[in-house]
Amino acid sequence: MAGLLEKDIRLLLHLKQALVIFPVIAIFMAATNNGISVMCYLTVMIAILSITTASYDEMDNGYAFIMSMPVDFRMYVREKYLFCNGISLIVWAFSVIFYIVVGLVKGTQNIISDEIIMEMVLIPVFVIMISLMLPIQLKFGLEKSRVAIFGLFGIIAGLVFLGAKTVKASGADIDKLINKIMGLSDKMIVAALFVVAAVIVIISYKCSVAIMKKKEF
Repeated sequence: MAGLLEKDIRLLLHLKQALVIFPVIAIFMAATNNGISVMCYLTVMIAILSITTASYDEMDNGYAFIMSMPVDFRMYVREKYLFCNGISLIVWAFSVIFYIVVGLVKGTQNIISDEIIMEMVLIPVFVIMISLMLPIQLKFGLEKSRVAIFGLFGIIAGLVFLGAKTVKASGADIDKLINKIMGLSDKMIVAALFVVAAVIVIISYKCSVAIMKKKEF
């Protein structure tokens, strides 16, 4: 697995323009906007870039070459989840440090300490995002996956809308339900998000393994 991780790190470093542009944009955003948006931007962008390494693997019959080494499809999938989530976590940590430094410069470090829970929410959010996008990337490749991802988020939005309509039609008080959720402590909400993220990762991993198993190398 170490070889696969090194391969993906080298692929990511090969995208030099993006790796230079993203921090520049983040610095500009930090100077003119909220620091939370900087963390969201950097973490989401690096997560998307890390997922695209699967497309490079597929180019020029790359899967066949990778599987000719002491690697099977399960190890390949495990490495992809480890790499994408690991590199995103590292960038998240860097973003938090960057946010703290900016806060110290601006004299807003007290606000930063109050927003630590909000910063923690980003972890399950990008884990869920990677878990939703990675199986689609493995299934459809770079070009088709863009359409499939838009379709997936459209379906999710539709299900949320239908769910809200169903709850409302059943006579339940949606506003009361939302108020109850908002009344939960920040720690409980973050803990619940981590549990949801863990469940989605497990389901996503199984789907990705099934997708890779069906591919012909």
